[in-house]
Amino acid sequence: MRTTNKRVFYEFNSFVNFLKRNKKSIQVVRIKPPKLGSKNFGSVEVKVKRL
Repeated sequence: MRTTNKRVFYEFNSFVNFLKRNKKSIQVVRIKPPKLGSKNFGSVEVKVKRL
């Protein structure tokens, strides 16, 4: 089984909660804007440090 160190959040509240709990383990945050005409806010891609 392959483990990944990347998480994608489609709801901003979920990302904020993850950020509060895992601030020290986050390595990179990429904000992906929504596509034109979509009704969501886009997504947030988070890469965490490997343990």
